[in-house]
Amino acid sequence: MKVLAWGLMFFYLLITVFWIANSPHLFSLGGVILWLTSIVLGFITYKQLKEPKLIKKLLLYSSSFMVFLVIVTGLIYLAVTSML
Repeated sequence: MKVLAWGLMFFYLLITVFWIANSPHLFSLGGVILWLTSIVLGFITYKQLKEPKLIKKLLLYSSSFMVFLVIVTGLIYLAVTSML
């Protein structure tokens, strides 16, 4: 589980980089499905993790940040589409 937690945090870092770069790969249907699946997997891993508190906190914070990015992305999408 520890390796999965670190792998998810690295994946979240990649998503953040793609989000900042406004990558079309992240905002495609497959990218969004993968993004949402990783968030769910992150919270499930957090619940199952019996490792030290530092790893659990990092995973919780990074998963929560991904939820924040999804919400901000949705708000940006709504703002842009309402201008058309």
